[in-house]
Amino acid sequence: MGGRSWGGARPCAGGAGTPGAPPAEGIGTLARDDRGRAVGFAVWRRTGGYLGGGRLEVDRLVALTPAAGRALLANLGTHA
Repeated sequence: MGGRSWGGARPCAGGAGTPGAPPAEGIGTLARDDRGRAVGFAVWRRTGGYLGGGRLEVDRLVALTPAAGRALLANLGTHA
């Protein structure tokens, strides 16, 4: 998962107990700038499957730059 990139936003691995990792019940997406520094993150989960009843729930979204916000929203849009 970590090798794919969506406009600077990348899924991050980890779970409970890993510093900076999303909670175990969600998936984390980390946005990095051109130097590789973390500039935003989103914690989200899909419920109800992938068809008409499915929902994408975003628990947290933090962006330190406008570009990070755009990258995270674009990434979330690929999962909707």
